[in-house]
Amino acid sequence: MPMVNPDGVDLVRNGPESLGLHREEFTLLNGGYSDYREWKANIRGVDLNNQFPAYWEIEYYRHQAKAPSYRDYPGREPLTEPEAKAMANLALRKRFDRLIALHTQGEEIYWGFLGHEPAISKKNGQKIRTSERLQTDPISRQLCRLSRLVYLSIS
Repeated sequence: MPMVNPDGVDLVRNGPESLGLHREEFTLLNGGYSDYREWKANIRGVDLNNQFPAYWEIEYYRHQAKAPSYRDYPGREPLTEPEAKAMANLALRKRFDRLIALHTQGEEIYWGFLGHEPAISKKNGQKIRTSERLQTDPISRQLCRLSRLVYLSIS
């Protein structure tokens, strides 16, 4: 899936008018700022990273945002957003062996999930971070450029 949040990306790149939306409404959701570079939610102000049913309650209580916002609002319950539903349905249908989520804003690799990850995950994360191929392979370089992915220290 090349992009899960196209409306959010359009908002960041081109502003709300490009989507036929009112700037004032989105500036309020954006903490009063008209610069949308920090916007991390979908167009309805729900942070899609926090929309999945895997420990959703933890995300809800962990974040301050309890209403639509530019970031961190997980929604009123899991899978309320069409983008999250589509990704969850795809994962259930395809039963992937592995999943890589490139987060364009956080610029991080997340290799673990509350102890539920396979034992090899940390080692694979370290390999990805230090891989020479990522620096020399043109497809990987392009992917990193498009995603603004930065390989941070994995502990």
